Amino acid sequence: MPTRGELRGGGRKPWPQKGLGKARHGSIRSPIWLRGSKAHGPRGPKTYFYMYPFYKRVQGLCATLSAKFAQDDIKIVDSLDIPNDDPQFLQDLIEARKWGISVLFVDE
Repeated sequence: MPTRGELRGGGRKPWPQKGLGKARHGSIRSPIWLRGSKAHGPRGPKTYFYMYPFYKRVQGLCATLSAKFAQDDIKIVDSLDIPNDDPQFLQDLIEARKWGISVLFVDE
């Protein structure tokens, strides 16, 4: 909901301060008016992003890798001697050994 500064109109006083016997008002976009603004509403889209603590994330990664290892969905290779630095060679190696689309290389 927009604030009174973001609504259209409401720039001039609706009636004089004195003399009409009405209550004093400064803008028709005040929160007490119909079709006025919101006084203390939420501002913008609220983010619900939350980062887990580091050791919780490590624990989740360990649990995931353990479950994949138990289901034989992960292959662990001690040493991978690669003759050249070409990325296409790695792609061909993944396809030749049928490692699938989910591959994780961990280097020291």
